[in-house]
Amino acid sequence: MKKIAGAERWNSRLPRSATPEVRDSPLHRWHHILPPSSASPRVLTVCAALALSFFFASCSRSLPGVTSVTAVPNGTSIDLSWNAVAGATAYDVFLSTDASVSPTSSSQELVATGTGTVVSGLTTGTTYYIIVAATSLYGFSLGTASDVLAVQLTGAPANPAPVITAISASPSVAAAGSPVVFATSASDTDGDTLTYTWTVNEGTVAGPTANLNLYSWTAPSPGTPTTYTVGVQVTDRTTTASATTTVTVE
Repeated sequence: MKKIAGAERWNSRLPRSATPEVRDSPLHRWHHILPPSSASPRVLTVCAALALSFFFASCSRSLPGVTSVTAVPNGTSIDLSWNAVAGATAYDVFLSTDASVSPTSSSQELVATGTGTVVSGLTTGTTYYIIVAATSLYGFSLGTASDVLAVQLTGAPANPAPVITAISASPSVAAAGSPVVFATSASDTDGDTLTYTWTVNEGTVAGPTANLNLYSWTAPSPGTPTTYTVGVQVTDRTTTASATTTVTVE
């Protein structure tokens, strides 16, 4: 390019601490051809046209595509991550329930500054299609989009454990050889059927115990006052809660 007489170079006004990215950016480099304010209107017009042409040509440089996009469903959210792209200043995440998702047809768009983000507020039982593209120069340049990633949100909530609200022994002090009844109360927030399993370190079962919240026990004859521990486990579909109580036999 022919140098314009008296043109001021932008580089001379940059601090030495300016990063290579700043020195190499189009917003910086197009100032190389700015003429001084004393230039004629014709020179100003030509330089302005050249500067704009140079700027937009630099912005149009394409970025590599994003690779290795992974997704982890988490309730009503999706945790996303991907590999970094050289030259990218941010990443656009495009999401849709349509398999033909594209940057112009997505129903949701997010901007991430790093190599991952969380998309939240989604609907369970829905399949989402996601693509990620790198951007640079404040969004002027959009790289090739990643392959479409399909993610299904099953939305299966974690099964809450039963809650044991009480356990008791009646009587709490018993004579040797006498019956004792242990009882427990439990609830389950999602209404699962509960089963009960009782354990005791000594003595004789005096009544049915399977799947009941009552446990009948005949106290042993220890010879001296002894405290025994009785435990119960309450189970729903997949989770268990436990509790213990004691009885003293004299």
